[in-house]
Order: sequence, then C-alpha cells, then structure tokens
Amino acid sequence: MTRKRKDSKHQRGAGAFQNSPFKALKGVIGKTPPLPATTQKASSHEDHEDDEGLFLRSVGGATRIAADGDQEPGPQTSLMAAEKRVDDEAHGRALFLQAVGMIGAAVYRDGAPEPEDEAPARSSSSRMRQLKRGTIRISEELDLHGFLKDDALRRLEHFIASARARGLQAVLVITGKGINSPDGPVLPGAVNSWLREQGKGMVAEFHAAPRDKGGSGAIVVFLKKR
Repeated sequence: MTRKRKDSKHQRGAGAFQNSPFKALKGVIGKTPPLPATTQKASSHEDHEDDEGLFLRSVGGATRIAADGDQEPGPQTSLMAAEKRVDDEAHGRALFLQAVGMIGAAVYRDGAPEPEDEAPARSSSSRMRQLKRGTIRISEELDLHGFLKDDALRRLEHFIASARARGLQAVLVITGKGINSPDGPVLPGAVNSWLREQGKGMVAEFHAAPRDKGGSGAIVVFLKKR
C-alpha cells in the first residue's frame, strides 16, 4: 500500500514537470511574424505625393516641366516667330532698296573697277579731299527734281557737256533721294548709270555729295580736262 502511494506521487510530479510554461512561450516566440520593413518608407512617399498634388492643385493649371527644360513651342509661339521673320525680311529688303537709291554714284572713278566691285569710300578720292579743303570748287549745279527719267537724262547730258566745254572742274547734280516716289528711287540710279556709261568720256569720277551739299540726294561730278 505504501509503495502504490509513492508511485502515484512520482507520476504526478513527472506530469507537472512536463507541463512547464516555457514550452508554451517558446511556441509563441517562434510564431511571431516579422514587422514590414518598408511601412515607414511607403508612408513617407505617400506624404510626398500628397504634398506635391496639393501644391499643383493650389496653383490651378500649372504643369510639370521636363527635367531638361525642353518643351516643344506651341502653335502661337511658332506663328509669332514666323511673322517676325517675314517682317524682318521685308524690312531688310526695303532698307536695301532705299540704300541703293541713296548711295547714288558714290564710287565711280575713271579707269577704276566697276562700282559693283568697289565699296563706297569717298575719302579715297584726292579730288574729294581737295573739294573739302576748297582747292576744287563746285561751279554749277543741276536740279533734276520733278523730272521724268528720259527728260532728266537729256538735261543731264547737255549740262555735263556744256560744263566740260567751259573748263569747269566740278559740278553738282541734285537727284533727290526718291523716298516719296511710287516706283522707288528711280532717278538716282538712272543718273548714276548714265554718268558711268554714256558720260564716261566726259566724267573723271563722281561721288555722293557731302552732307552740307545734299548728301545722298546729290552727286558731285568731276569733269575730265579737254
């Protein structure tokens, strides 16, 4: 009887030892899931997106610009650029035509290259320097304002021939600038061509007049000696 009690007490002690609380705790620790590593990072990214979206909405129609800053020009910008190019080209042509008429006969010299191959340079003429110093004087002048081309050229031929026959050194031919002419500066170009071609037997050289004598609206003609 005493032996059976001892065996029963031993079995209860062994069972109590097997039901240790550490065994249950070990299972709980092994089954705990790991915390997500990107939770905070994703939250930060979402906050950034929310801030940027709020800013864009607050400024109305604003749009993002590409990183390199390059954007295709809109239709209105392209149209304005094209119109500006057309205006610039038209203005350039108008200035060129006006300059051709105003330059007049600035550079003809007997025996020298044709005016198309020579840049206007009044100071290169010794006669022009003498004119400025007063060594050579302009003796007479012919005003062709208001005359048609053919009539003006006839008057020019008679004037040059008469002046040379009388031994004059220099004369002034006033053509005007032709700015108000509906056909442009026709007369200055026609007079210039006549002096260079038909009048070359009587004309030594001719230049656009100094400013105090009419500037680009007049021509100083130096005559050959007889």
